[in-house]
Amino acid sequence: MAPPVLSAFSRPTKRPALLTSKVWSFGRAPVGGTLRSTPKRIAGPQETPEHIRSILLRTHGSPDVLLSLRAAANSFEGKETVSSLPYPVRMGIDNAFEADRGNLLVSGWLYDPDGHIATVKLRRSNTAARLDECWTRFDRPDVTDSFNEQQHFAPSLRGEQHMHGFIAQAQLPSDDPDAPLYFELTLRDLCRAFLPAKPTRVSARSATLRQIGAIDPTNCALPAIVDAQIVPFLRQSGRSAPVIDTILDTDRFDEESSTPIVIGAGESEEDIAPLLALLALDPETRSAPIVIAMPAERFRRQTARIRELARFYRLSVRLVSVKGTGDGCDMLEAGTQALTCETVVSLSASLIPHGTGWYGKLVATAATLKGSVVSPVLAYEDHSIRWAGSWIEEDNGDQPVVGRYAGYPLKAVTDMTLTRIAAASLVCCIMPRNALARAGGFSGGYLGVHEKGLDLGLRLNLSGIRSYVLPSVQMWGCDDARDGGSPAMAALAEEIDRKIFKSQWSPVLGIKKHLEKSPA
Repeated sequence: MAPPVLSAFSRPTKRPALLTSKVWSFGRAPVGGTLRSTPKRIAGPQETPEHIRSILLRTHGSPDVLLSLRAAANSFEGKETVSSLPYPVRMGIDNAFEADRGNLLVSGWLYDPDGHIATVKLRRSNTAARLDECWTRFDRPDVTDSFNEQQHFAPSLRGEQHMHGFIAQAQLPSDDPDAPLYFELTLRDLCRAFLPAKPTRVSARSATLRQIGAIDPTNCALPAIVDAQIVPFLRQSGRSAPVIDTILDTDRFDEESSTPIVIGAGESEEDIAPLLALLALDPETRSAPIVIAMPAERFRRQTARIRELARFYRLSVRLVSVKGTGDGCDMLEAGTQALTCETVVSLSASLIPHGTGWYGKLVATAATLKGSVVSPVLAYEDHSIRWAGSWIEEDNGDQPVVGRYAGYPLKAVTDMTLTRIAAASLVCCIMPRNALARAGGFSGGYLGVHEKGLDLGLRLNLSGIRSYVLPSVQMWGCDDARDGGSPAMAALAEEIDRKIFKSQWSPVLGIKKHLEKSPA
């Protein structure tokens, strides 16, 4: 009589479980009554299903145990099994992006015209997110057309059903981020199929821009995709603080000589040479220490030329290389981290001063308002106002913070004195150097710099740092470029930023206004 086979299967805990089985011999026991066992066979997590299948027919036990073993035998083995299903069910992945802390944005298509699929989950280790309850579906006629040409799928086609595309945001925290990521499809007969996914690890901003760039702007599902997937994905993204890679000084850089000017030059900023020329022509800024922070790739391309310009104009310059890519806000934050002084003047590389003397006025005003942020008026070249302060608008639910003078001619603020505002413009201002760190730095959940800067400006105000606008100082510049590709995508990126800002700040500002109106 063959000896019975005992098998033990343990569910995964923190790390993928190993299947351990012992084959015991229950023949006549030797003297002393001891049992002899064969060596242990230890199977890895992706070998476990095959091992269970090999012993399943010889295993006896209660129905619950056998059901658990059968389910384990149909587990993920590291390979794709959807294409081997005997049903008209197929699946493909277009994009799988992973931002920080397991924040995922996945898109693709699922062809299931006869409704065989009961659930769709995204799994990693011992965590799972059910996608079919929260994803956004949209038409993919190209998928229908591709299966029209396959005869064995034709009988299952139902009319003009094209809604095969999907996009979903999911959160899969895991102690092992390198563990395999895969889709699990459970059919109505409880059979399961799997599709491995290899996520691209990028920032939430980069993932979103790449994803919306792949969607047709005329797609009728786009509003639902933005509201249900893109906005939650960006809101759950963590902040990635800029990391300084290299600091390079010219021969005579001295940050203690006067208040340093920090220029943030992101990837999309224009040539910085005209701004350096204007700073050299102003007697006040010619002797001021200047910090220029830029992404590492731009630093590599332009370092030699900027150093040559600094020597030619006799400017005191510190060049800061920042790892990865980023916008002007990220570069500004990195530039302040490369200093140890008390106060800095921020200046976007996309702005130019409207005349000389602006630097001295900002420094003198800030000296009378210790610990505050003071911004100049921003104007277009046609002498119309681009920004002249941000105020909380309590009766405007769609836009809780407004710029009241935007679009007016500059003469509308010529008689205006130093004015307290709700949020300063950080593209050009004078502020305490540690103000950015005190407020938590720039948020990583925005696509452009406008709402990103406004978000931090409000947080500075809430942290006790007052903000002012100084109309006697003016800077010229155009609207900030958004990395959206086509004009339609740029408009979509702007709309996404507005929705994120509104969802985050409308409740906070409403409570703040209510408290201000309440009697003491």
